[in-house]
Amino acid sequence: MAEERFLDALGAQAEEEMGRISARAEEADRRIREDALREAGRRKEDHLRHARTEARGIRSRIINTARLEARKTILSALHDLVDMAVGELLAETRALRNREDYRGIIEKLLDECTLDPGSRLLCSGEDGDLLRSIVEERGLPVSVEEHDDPGTGIVVISGDGTFVQRNTFTERIRRARPRITMAVAARILPGGEEV
Repeated sequence: MAEERFLDALGAQAEEEMGRISARAEEADRRIREDALREAGRRKEDHLRHARTEARGIRSRIINTARLEARKTILSALHDLVDMAVGELLAETRALRNREDYRGIIEKLLDECTLDPGSRLLCSGEDGDLLRSIVEERGLPVSVEEHDDPGTGIVVISGDGTFVQRNTFTERIRRARPRITMAVAARILPGGEEV
């Protein structure tokens, strides 16, 4: 009987210990599952945050690319307009010869030139006689030579050949092209965009 009571007490102790172990195991299992769910939630949030950041970056790149392409198209159109405007200006300079004040225009171009004795003045064949006449009337110690360029104006080459001054309408228009571009841009670009 004592043996039976000992075994019963031992069994009760074992059952009690198994209950405690089982409760600890269930508690550990519950904590592990909660930790796993929290970790899964944290990873999910990290992945979502990363995906949102990546999506914003992709969206931003797409928008910037679209803006860049639109800007390229606008600038291309702007430069086409400027090319047309420059072409019209050059055509108008060829028509200057038909004006009554053409001699005054050539004299003004000549006045703007730096001349030293022995300089050579180059002009189109159409302006050669007129320029020679002006040089002769003024008694300038320079020579006049004609070239094939149909443009209006004068090119000065110093006597020693070290200095060249281009005082032609073609050159003036070339130098004015940035201002022409800005003027056209101011009229066609929205909100004062820069060129």
